[in-house]
Amino acid sequence: MSKATEVKYRAWNKKLQKMKTVITVSFDEQYVTCKDNPKERVSFSDIELLRHMGIAGENRKGIYEGDIVSFEDCDDYQIMMVVRHNNEWYLQMPKTGKELPFPWNSRNKINVLGNRFENEYYLSDEYARDVRKWKIQEVLSSHDICENKLCRHDLERAIEGLADLTKEELIEMIKSLTESLRDYKKSYFEECSRNRHR
Repeated sequence: MSKATEVKYRAWNKKLQKMKTVITVSFDEQYVTCKDNPKERVSFSDIELLRHMGIAGENRKGIYEGDIVSFEDCDDYQIMMVVRHNNEWYLQMPKTGKELPFPWNSRNKINVLGNRFENEYYLSDEYARDVRKWKIQEVLSSHDICENKLCRHDLERAIEGLADLTKEELIEMIKSLTESLRDYKKSYFEECSRNRHR
């Protein structure tokens, strides 16, 4: 049996449909042992072995092969999957399969959302739509919009995005924006009151 390697792994158990923490890996004999049952040897044929990159994302979660991550650069928000070929790391676009070299210099902008085995929602059109709604709402509920400080480009993108929403989604967004503006109004008057008493 080979000694435990310094490289961290985890394993997706295909039979149990569970993610396991790996203790040791034997590449010679093609098995792993896992934390929940250290005496059991689990064959490579029953798992998908997933290597740790050796780094963590912005949310301090370690990044492994098969992880679904969000990557935000400037105005661009992407959902991608971490893949590895020939010991090189890439971010793969789930819809097209296009791969980009892992952005090591911007790794602090990467957040781990989940993994492709347990969190398929993050790869779905539904999640992409939810993200668009959150981004629109974030812009339109910003205090900057009340103070006329909002970037015109951000505002135009948010307004364009409203056209894609259903009637029900628009109603929910209006309710939420009304609450945000009410909170802003309250905090604004409280600030004014504090300034008057100084």
